Amino acid sequence: MPANLTNVVAIAAGARHALAVKADGNVVAWGYNNSGQCTIPASATNAWDVAAGVDHSVALRKDGAVVCWGSNTHGECNVPAGLSNVVAIAASGDPTYGVSYYTLALQQDGNVVTWGSGEPLWPTTGLSNVIALGSGVHHVLGIRTGPKTPVVVLQPEDRYQLAGGNVTFQSRATGVYGVEYQWQHEGVGLPNETNATLTLLSVQATNEGAYRAVVSNEVGSVASSSANFSIVKAPIIISQTQPTNPTIVYHSNLTLSVVATASGQYSGFPIGYQWQFNGTNVPGANSSAYTVVANTNAGGVYSVLVTNAVGGTSATWDATFTFEGSYIGTNTLAFHLSTNALGYTAGYSGTYSDKHQVSG
Repeated sequence: MPANLTNVVAIAAGARHALAVKADGNVVAWGYNNSGQCTIPASATNAWDVAAGVDHSVALRKDGAVVCWGSNTHGECNVPAGLSNVVAIAASGDPTYGVSYYTLALQQDGNVVTWGSGEPLWPTTGLSNVIALGSGVHHVLGIRTGPKTPVVVLQPEDRYQLAGGNVTFQSRATGVYGVEYQWQHEGVGLPNETNATLTLLSVQATNEGAYRAVVSNEVGSVASSSANFSIVKAPIIISQTQPTNPTIVYHSNLTLSVVATASGQYSGFPIGYQWQFNGTNVPGANSSAYTVVANTNAGGVYSVLVTNAVGGTSATWDATFTFEGSYIGTNTLAFHLSTNALGYTAGYSGTYSDKHQVSG
């Protein structure tokens, strides 16, 4: 601890650093400072509370403004524009796996504002009438007052599936007086879908759209965030580099590539690539780009097959090989003939060093 640290009115502990607020509103920091979490900015004055995350620090000023500093790799220091009337703050994160870095602010009207990343930020819908906050590595605590309307603590997530497959959405809510669920599709209630889980069987294009759960009790209701369902479709190529009839110049390489997209490509239905030369697969060429090494055998038809679980598409280039405009390697007969011909045209007289042994 810093020497002579007295008249302290608030404290906080992060992963490897500590914060304190003195009665005069000044913030004191000590400990590990790898991300600047102990380098107090000039704006962190007239404070009356502090909070500490893994590698970032937060101060709450007496005017209701929030100041953050230190690591911002997950946006944990990106204080929302216009944030004001804050009466409490909290911050935390996961120092082991690095999947959760976040900051919370409680406003005077009882609403909670969040920024950063991680599952503690998910259950924000309906979180009102809050009077106190607490933060952990993977969870947040809040004390609520007033009407005991439900709070959604698990939001449904987007889903992708092949036509004919099954899809499940899940939401979860809690309330002092219990909760009831009603699932909606595009804002219209689904008959008999009153559980926390919604399962769609043998999905088709008519099932695509937005789904949400409306959670209610005798006090009131709140809706979850909307989650979209999309049928997985075959990929499409939205752009490709190089003209379809490129010229490959000797001793220069040519890179061919495509940009493709498909629904669900990041959610269980990835896109695959296979490059071919004259109709034969090129071993190991399985990315969206392929570089042609320009030798005398480089001319021919290049193609890429873009596929997913539904189907595929392709792009093709018919490449022509040429020496024109190329650089001919030194210590070759072609090099000596070409350079000497140009030299003699300019009045140059050859020497022994210009000679080249062809054989023997």
